[in-house]
Amino acid sequence: MTKVGKVFLLLLAATSLSNAGWEEELIEEIARLPLRIADVKSTGHWNEDGKEGYYRIIVGRTGSEHPRAMLTVQWIAFGDDMSGPKLEASVLIKELTTPTIYTFKLPEYSEGDTEDVLIFDAVHSYELSKYPSKVRLVGIGKYVFEGKLR
Repeated sequence: MTKVGKVFLLLLAATSLSNAGWEEELIEEIARLPLRIADVKSTGHWNEDGKEGYYRIIVGRTGSEHPRAMLTVQWIAFGDDMSGPKLEASVLIKELTTPTIYTFKLPEYSEGDTEDVLIFDAVHSYELSKYPSKVRLVGIGKYVFEGKLR
């Protein structure tokens, strides 16, 4: 075997060893997720400033009689075989958390030509009134909230 072949085999073995046990690590990470995280969905595609990736939509919930929910959007850049995905931005949609209490299901994702949109009904936890809402994703870590909340 040539010297180049030996080096290749050593690199291949090292890569295999570094990937060994990743399943167990992932299972442990999932087990540590807070129970308030109710829904998680990876969806869509973004491309900006030479980077590209996908969105991760996270809904956290608390309460039972008058539940509250929080919506977070993450912009995750694609990884490659040597490195995993990279979190570019994580944004809490503040309009849904103050001043009143809303809950909602995991938003639907709609891909547009110039921007992507999350669509959902925010439900007031006391009045049970529905408020159609949209979150337009306009850039990495940037959004525009559309909806009339009480």
